[in-house]
Amino acid sequence: MSKPSIWDGEVCTTTDPACCKGDLLEKSTSIGKHRGDSSPSFVLCTSTSDKMNKNKLLPNAVLFACNQNAIRSPMAEAILKHILGDKIYVDSCGIVTAEIDPFVLAAMKEINIDLSGHKAKSFGSLDDSSFNLIVALTPESHQRANEFTRAISVTVEYWPTPDPSNTIGNREHKLEAYRRVRDDLAKQIEQRFETLSKPAKHVK
Repeated sequence: MSKPSIWDGEVCTTTDPACCKGDLLEKSTSIGKHRGDSSPSFVLCTSTSDKMNKNKLLPNAVLFACNQNAIRSPMAEAILKHILGDKIYVDSCGIVTAEIDPFVLAAMKEINIDLSGHKAKSFGSLDDSSFNLIVALTPESHQRANEFTRAISVTVEYWPTPDPSNTIGNREHKLEAYRRVRDDLAKQIEQRFETLSKPAKHVK
């Protein structure tokens, strides 16, 4: 059974990581803190092994996943923790591990979040695997998350998120790319967990 989107519009519910190249793409407008433009900035692809809908309780244990647990998933983990505090359990991991990206530290410091103590984890080194929602931020981690949850009932959502480390240019130009990823993740997270986050603090 596929889970309805919490946003209006059509959502692709295939478990194929390549599915978001198709036509059933849901676009959302995100305006970054450091940007003056407004443009469709992400698509959401959702697959699930558990019947849920937006009227039921939101998850109480969330895992964000990317490729190396060095850029995107640590950002998402920290933002959700910042918004919800101790209301839910939040963790992040990668397919493999790498040191935290220095640009991530700089971008998160701008919103008063310190990630200097982040320790990268892989799916195999998680302290706890009892999650009821896994949010994959890359095609590779989406595929790994589906493999990870093959024998258990866990919702898997796919939020395609660009890799800011591929940006070419000077330091400020690169940092702006990390800010865009940070701000888009913050917006998606606030929308996804809005019923839990009110009246909790929001990332500004």
